[in-house]
Amino acid sequence: MDARIISSSLGGEIAVESPRRLRASYPGRFISALIALGLVVFALGALAVGALAFARGPSALAGMLPSALMAGWFAFLLRRRWRTMGAFVVDLDREELVHERGGREVGRWPLAQIRFGTAWDPFHRGFGLHHWLVARVPDGRALRLGKGTKEELAPCLRWLASAGLTVKT
Repeated sequence: MDARIISSSLGGEIAVESPRRLRASYPGRFISALIALGLVVFALGALAVGALAFARGPSALAGMLPSALMAGWFAFLLRRRWRTMGAFVVDLDREELVHERGGREVGRWPLAQIRFGTAWDPFHRGFGLHHWLVARVPDGRALRLGKGTKEELAPCLRWLASAGLTVKT
């Protein structure tokens, strides 16, 4: 059976691969690349200021702190995105949600422990109110399966609910 796309917007898509298998992919590469660029810029800035401080003496070392803090902030944001975005498979036959990145598995959870729903995206720029389709896993993370308006995500929520999964809208 060919995959039937039930939601596609903003760089991601959600498709039903079979009656018992849903694949959601929202890599978010553009924003992740911007965050990685910020990380590189501030890390290089911290190194440059550190090298200057080393030449001028330890009193100038405090100038490195703002760049180091910003590099740390960008590293935190990038890690958070990598842990919550990517490709996800809802497999009803195996009764699990699988998180994949780059073709390899990075996480697996039993469907009985997952709550599906939506979460408003306050950072979306553009027309309309956009929401994330999220899967809340036992460790507290809200995995981002897809993004769109409530109307665009409705078929995905209906598929999850019809499969007997916990869906909270």
